[in-house]
Amino acid sequence: TIRKKLENGVYQRLDDFKEHVLLTFDNAMMYNPEGSVVYNMANEMKVKFQSDFVKLMEQLNAEEDVKRKNGEACCLCGCEKLLFE
Repeated sequence: TIRKKLENGVYQRLDDFKEHVLLTFDNAMMYNPEGSVVYNMANEMKVKFQSDFVKLMEQLNAEEDVKRKNGEACCLCGCEKLLFE
């Protein structure tokens, strides 16, 4: 399931997670008649997920920008800056 893959670190990129979630909603809509409770719920949840995902990405990008500007993160990749002694 998506939850198990997420908990076990299977997704290497956020886009992989996003695509898997959207596929789940698309399948629910494909295999249930339009207008059915399942179809309508899948459609509503898909729209909500897409909106929330965009907000999440904006938040993560803003946090990375702050870290880069403060010198807490690598200017190239955004990862934690390592200091070698």
